[in-house]
This record gives sequence, structure tokens and C-alpha cells, in this order.
Amino acid sequence: MPRPRIFGAAIVAMSMLALSPAAALAGESHYYNTAGGPTPDGSDGYIRAKVTVNFPSKKAYDVKGWVEDMCPGDGKGGYVTARMGTTTETSIWSLGKDTNGCGNGKVRFDPAPYRNGTILSGIRVEVCERDTNGDGDGPPYCESHWFDNWRV
Repeated sequence: MPRPRIFGAAIVAMSMLALSPAAALAGESHYYNTAGGPTPDGSDGYIRAKVTVNFPSKKAYDVKGWVEDMCPGDGKGGYVTARMGTTTETSIWSLGKDTNGCGNGKVRFDPAPYRNGTILSGIRVEVCERDTNGDGDGPPYCESHWFDNWRV
């Protein structure tokens, strides 16, 4: 009777799918918008961004996304940075930026996956609106989000 074997195999397959972390395998995404920042900051501009992080292993992560400097052209730019969380150190590096203001749309970034020598507990991604023309039109405003390494 092949029918009971097929039924049993289907039940095993469905239970494995139910227990697998499908959302984590696809990566976690977070949206940023600095429009809620401190006012007055000398401008009406703000930064929007989307960042997706995936952890292919306990010691590696892959990140991609986009950043967009919204109008008006106010001398501020949008910067996306990451801080790596390990038990021994924290490193900071740039992932992407949009610094020329209005009209160019989203600037996409997708650096190569990062591999570390130690286990990563996660990474903090920060999106900042910063004064790039040096006229002192307000302090930087940043929003950050912690991405847990679900493999740890």
C-alpha cells in the first residue's frame, strides 16, 4: 500500500517546514525615517532607508538595502553604518550613503557578505542625517536597529 507511505512522508515534510525558521532565512528588514528627528534642525529634509540583514552562519552576516536623502537640498546627507556585536569587539563601517540631496532617488547598497573570526551576537545598523557642507545647520540625527543573529 503506497498511499500510507506518501501520507506519512507528507506529514514529516510539513512538520519540518513548520519548525524551520523561514522568516529568518529570508532576512530581517527594518525601515528608517528621520523625519521625526529634532526640530528645528535648520532644514526640512530627512532620510529614508531600508536595510535587510541575513545571518548565513554564527560568524557571518549579509546586509543590503537602500538609502534616500529627501528634499530639499539642505547640505545634509544620509549615511548607513553597521556596528558588529561580538563578545570581544565592536567594529564600525560604512554600508551606503546618499549625499547629493534631491532628485536622484534611492541609492542601493549590497556589499559582499562579512565573515568574522568570532561568533556574532548580531549587528546594529544606524541611519544618520548629517551636516555634510559644514555650515553647522544642526546636529546629526540617527536612528538605529539591532538585528539579532538567530543562529547564536
